Amino acid sequence: MSSDRLDSFLKYLEAGSDMYLKRGNSSSNSVLGSNSSSIDSRYAYNSTNKSEEINNFEMTLAIIKPEAFDRRLEIEKIIRKEHFKIIHKTVVQLTPDQASDFYSDQYGNLSFPKLVLSLSKGPIVVYCLCKDNAINDWKTLLGPSDVPLARKDHPFSLRALFGVEERNLDRLHGSDNRDKAEKEIHFFFPKITVERLRCEQERLDYLNEHVVPVVLEGLVELCRQKPADPMIWFADWLLDNNPNKPRMAPVLMRIPT
Repeated sequence: MSSDRLDSFLKYLEAGSDMYLKRGNSSSNSVLGSNSSSIDSRYAYNSTNKSEEINNFEMTLAIIKPEAFDRRLEIEKIIRKEHFKIIHKTVVQLTPDQASDFYSDQYGNLSFPKLVLSLSKGPIVVYCLCKDNAINDWKTLLGPSDVPLARKDHPFSLRALFGVEERNLDRLHGSDNRDKAEKEIHFFFPKITVERLRCEQERLDYLNEHVVPVVLEGLVELCRQKPADPMIWFADWLLDNNPNKPRMAPVLMRIPT
């Protein structure tokens, strides 16, 4: 890989712009052997406005494999410049059995032994990344898993910059879709809850459907009762009328203690 090309890419990132790929029809991802968005060869500038509403905030898993371990700081710099938030990070060395478990959905494929070896031959850096549209944006930044194709059509992608063309060696990994992201994140970070954050309209819809009616009912009752301490009364009313609280069967409630 040419250091001049990497330097030019880092300067490009210093300008504060994002790379994005226009998405087309789905195609096969040879790393995971599953469907993924096809990759358009035209990159464009997309300035990030941090005040914009985040409509699809999500998490994805990223792995720097052993072959690129020595370049991890350069790769992480690009990750941060592309506005990914690193939620969790760990450095581990998997056994072949653990790598087999990670790639269990690829068992039986001709590429399975190569995938297991690529993940277990040395230390790896594992990231849980968070961003608006994190899954597709990370796949976009990775580029095609075919390194010669990445070098030809997507010269600023990570696989073009850090892959090994002579052996078509892919040194990086990214979750292919939301279901796989959840599974793969739980593999390395079992305590993380992976759930897409609601956009503003979804939050408003939820409040209007589940919260506002209960609060309004309580306020109307408050006006009728006119208690001496409205705050304490209203707090107790909300506790008693919380529609989500567990409810005991009447027969159980009559059992003496």
